[in-house]
Amino acid sequence: MDEATKLPRLPYTHDLIFSICFQEESAKSIINATFGNDGRTPISNITEIRKQDVFTPQEYGGRGSRLDVTASDGGGNLFNIEVQVNPDKAMLRRSMFYSSNMLVRAAAGGKKFSFGNLPSVTVINILNFVIRENDPGFYQPIVLAYKNGAREIADDLLTIYNIELPKFRATVKLDISNPLHRWLYYLDNGYLYPDDKIVREVISMDTGIRRYEEEYRRRISDPDLLVQYQDYLYNRMVAETQLDQAREESKAEGRSEGKAEGIAEGSRVTLLNSIDVLYKSGLNKAQLKAYAISMGLSPDEWKKIAESYPDNKPPGVDNES
Repeated sequence: MDEATKLPRLPYTHDLIFSICFQEESAKSIINATFGNDGRTPISNITEIRKQDVFTPQEYGGRGSRLDVTASDGGGNLFNIEVQVNPDKAMLRRSMFYSSNMLVRAAAGGKKFSFGNLPSVTVINILNFVIRENDPGFYQPIVLAYKNGAREIADDLLTIYNIELPKFRATVKLDISNPLHRWLYYLDNGYLYPDDKIVREVISMDTGIRRYEEEYRRRISDPDLLVQYQDYLYNRMVAETQLDQAREESKAEGRSEGKAEGIAEGSRVTLLNSIDVLYKSGLNKAQLKAYAISMGLSPDEWKKIAESYPDNKPPGVDNES
């Protein structure tokens, strides 16, 4: 077994991993892949890229505004590229909020402000859930358009691309000549099956994907990253669990003080997703159980899902470390 296959397989679509692995070439590649499906002119370069971008704190559900990757092409165009793996019914409003922050910051940074000089903002959301149930397409562009008469773009100030991975997996025949297909296949499969023939082919075909892969391999060879990754996941889960529990307690009537009701459904789903990710990153079954119980999952609930996590090691993962 070579050194590469012994490394932990951290999912590309986790927000921490996704942001730290993006470079200028990768950002330009995924933006142009998205534009290609919409007939938009590709951008020629990226002049600035920010990772885990944080704006001036704004109280929005008790949290500030943090984006995975933001970029600029130097020609009056701003981009936000984000991955969401957990269902979010407010995804569109979230995108509008982020876009507004980007516009306000751009306006505040200029010497002479005018509405005519505002940059255009493009948001690319790669979603591991379906946000538009009544349309089969995995590629869902949203624009500012007139409702009456023939479809007409009112302004190109904002475009949101919701790209739904479940629809892509279920309904689309892979076309590796399509740059967006290449990116989605890679994000879905590359970390799990690094030696897969198609994975290797899409990496060789696309400089942007190749740069992302190189950075990913460099990052996961750092022994501190897995610790950072698990701490990040744990701290985020604690915050989300506490927030959901507080909401549930405030809504409940007649509940005796201190009565254990288990974790809220939203946090339970997030916790199960996190357990799955941690298993794939190298934790064994005993470690998973300890983590799950510490996060509020009951012993009976753990027994129900434990069969999904056999004692044997996932392929290529060194659990002894």
